Amino acid sequence: MTVLEKIQTYLDARAIYDEAHATSQAAHKTMRDAEYELVDTMLSDGVPSMGLDSGVNVSLRKQYGCSVTVANEAQIREWLVETNGDDSDFVHEKVNKPALIEWMKEEGKEPDDVPAFVKLTTRPGITVRGWKTRT
Repeated sequence: MTVLEKIQTYLDARAIYDEAHATSQAAHKTMRDAEYELVDTMLSDGVPSMGLDSGVNVSLRKQYGCSVTVANEAQIREWLVETNGDDSDFVHEKVNKPALIEWMKEEGKEPDDVPAFVKLTTRPGITVRGWKTRT
């Protein structure tokens, strides 16, 4: 198979992937919309849970979420110390993997240039410009 044929094979596969990804995203949105409608109905009808003949049981539960950003992190840490006495259970420092990879890339590092525990790998890849999702 020639390079041109392999490019076409890649582009065909990418088009199939893009279509499947779009279908998956649409299905996910449909599922989430149905979930929100179900929750609203269960709440308004006062139904905390319901079992089906198939063995499926659907129960309401409280979900929690919060926003921790660069702008409010100091306030959150201060609040945790004030209310919890300590913030150490909530703060975990770790290496920023994308930043590390970008730095090694910029420095031109190769696997033999860094300690083995870093487990740096490199491989050839491609860049495709001008791709338009075919739907």
